[in-house]
Amino acid sequence: MNKFLIYDKSLEVYRLPLSYSLGDLDRIRNIFGEHSLDASIALPQLPPHIEAIDDKDKFGYLVYPPFDINTKTSNFLSKTVLHVRELKGTGYDYQHPLFKGYLLAREEAVRCLAESLEFVVAQERRLGIFNVYWLAVTKQIVNCLDEILIKTSGSQKLRYMIHPHLKSMLNQVLDQVFDKLEYRDSLTRQNIPFYRGTLKSKLGENFNFNFVNDIINVQLSLLESSISPLDPLFQIRRILVDENSEYYISYDDFVMVYESIMSWLEGHIREETEWVMKILSQVLGIPQARLNKLNLNTIIFEPQIMFTLQETLKQIPVKKTRRGLPIRKKTLIDEIGREIWNQVLLDFIKLARELQKAEIISYFRDRVTLLGKEQWKPGSGTEDRIEGLENRITYNFHSGTVINDLRQVTLLFIDLRGFTQIASGLIPVRKLKESLYEFFDPTLDIIDHFLGQIRFFAGDAVLATFSDKCSEQDRVLNAVRVGIYIQNMLRHLVTEKQLPFEGVGIGIHVGKVENAYIFKNSQDKIDTVIGLAANITSRLSSGKSTTSEHRGDPALIREFQDILQDVLERIKGKVTPNLKTEIIQIFEDRLNRFSSELSKSDAYVDLPKFKKSPGQFKVHVVGGVLDNNGIALSDEAFSEFRNHHELRSRPGRDGNIEFVFGDAVLEQEIVFTKVGDALLKGIEVTVPVWGVFPAVGRKNTTHETQ
Repeated sequence: MNKFLIYDKSLEVYRLPLSYSLGDLDRIRNIFGEHSLDASIALPQLPPHIEAIDDKDKFGYLVYPPFDINTKTSNFLSKTVLHVRELKGTGYDYQHPLFKGYLLAREEAVRCLAESLEFVVAQERRLGIFNVYWLAVTKQIVNCLDEILIKTSGSQKLRYMIHPHLKSMLNQVLDQVFDKLEYRDSLTRQNIPFYRGTLKSKLGENFNFNFVNDIINVQLSLLESSISPLDPLFQIRRILVDENSEYYISYDDFVMVYESIMSWLEGHIREETEWVMKILSQVLGIPQARLNKLNLNTIIFEPQIMFTLQETLKQIPVKKTRRGLPIRKKTLIDEIGREIWNQVLLDFIKLARELQKAEIISYFRDRVTLLGKEQWKPGSGTEDRIEGLENRITYNFHSGTVINDLRQVTLLFIDLRGFTQIASGLIPVRKLKESLYEFFDPTLDIIDHFLGQIRFFAGDAVLATFSDKCSEQDRVLNAVRVGIYIQNMLRHLVTEKQLPFEGVGIGIHVGKVENAYIFKNSQDKIDTVIGLAANITSRLSSGKSTTSEHRGDPALIREFQDILQDVLERIKGKVTPNLKTEIIQIFEDRLNRFSSELSKSDAYVDLPKFKKSPGQFKVHVVGGVLDNNGIALSDEAFSEFRNHHELRSRPGRDGNIEFVFGDAVLEQEIVFTKVGDALLKGIEVTVPVWGVFPAVGRKNTTHETQ
């Protein structure tokens, strides 16, 4: 919900732009947490990702409601209108055709909503989707109710006669779904006796459920498509009709109380009466000097202020009588009557809370855009094709995938070289931990500076994404900048502080990923990104460690080395000396692992003769094997970079074409060169790989810098 807050300069608080409540988090928490055992977690939870939903760039949620709900709801409301009009006062005649039609329409509406809600909860019950579901469904119901009343020439009075039936139907849906959740919990406990959670608690009982209860039960939120922020009396007139049995107070009495309190407060704030200002400031949490900046309706419709000042309000002068003639001597309690004053005051406070809740629900509901069948096309596999909404997050409560959350992002994976071997006991754990702090503390700051978001952190590896915070044209560039800064930092740390790491492999890729959330309870969560793109990025960071390796049978290795030398002699002149050396190294590595797996007893551990020099960074692909001790880009990432930035080409030292970009931030040139097609683990096709390095300080060695 924080994503919707705006900073109010006049009050110096972050708040929602509301008229009947202050709209800050504490106030909203109290409004929806009044019946909660723990009001501190009573805020409505909503999904984390929002989209621009109109041409004015208003942000919210693009939602496909259940496609049948409009038909089922319209039928139910039509039958309900006939039921309350024709059978009012005659009791429930189960044989009457109108009542039979009403029951059948109600049963169909309940079944439609319950089935769609069960489907949604089964897929995404922990994401606040539960709240968005009810915001979307009730928005459609309210719109449908307006249409039915127009068609049937229904009055405002009829609207409040329908409300108990509509509220009862929606609560029946909730009860039916929760009964099924409890049944599933009982089955789980039969197999897992220590299972303590409940599926209902995974919905977020303390805040989601309170919020949904108010969406369904608060009259205004279920009956009105919008709440007037400027004229509360317009809204109150619609509520206080004879057919609304929830309130004792009449409209005339309400107007008299409202205008009298408004006049009294306005005078004391203008004159800055100390004791009044102090009470208002304490209850609202607003400095006294800023109270005059606040909408008076925010003060009048704050129940806590009415409770605090209830004895004082009895004695304030009445501004007007029911005839509209000014009377200066009569007080409110004299005009209302002592015998009913408490009931009138309680109704006033109840209406204030109703307006507060309805305005907040209306605010969020206004940020839900309902999409139709014409934009939704079932896709093959697990993805749905959303026509006109590609790469946009949509919430589908009809069928298929609930959240179309596949987003095109730039991913960066960082993997320290030699960590596994070092962690196996080559250095003390304390020293290893200090080394990780030395590396990752600045690494996280570098990623944050270039607008990346950490999505995964484990031991020696970090996965970051560059998406919403970063412009599309700078995403790959920022990822490359991060990689170069990290290389420079590691070079310094290895040289100055003698860190044990051999290097770092950095993979950069562009592709679609989806957010995944794992919740222990309604508050504690772990979130990351999943998808093929994330797997490719991690594979691009892979390389060889030379700290210690399993070595196979020396005689077997020498025999195969001789065979390999014969092969290389036959193709003499077709490969460079450096490439010949790399082929032999990769061959030995594969052979060592193979022979070690064949006979563990014959294998032994030895320290290799060659160890990479600290600060050397290179990326190479030989025989489809990627060894990344630098920065490796996928072809998709390089193409994305090329689409947004101008590159110049030049011949490379190994005969390949190099592409050069002058970066004003790094104040140096960045060089891209194709190093080969790699076979990555778990990826069915070969992946073209590009090596990246800063031009300054480049060694005269294939794809190598220092």
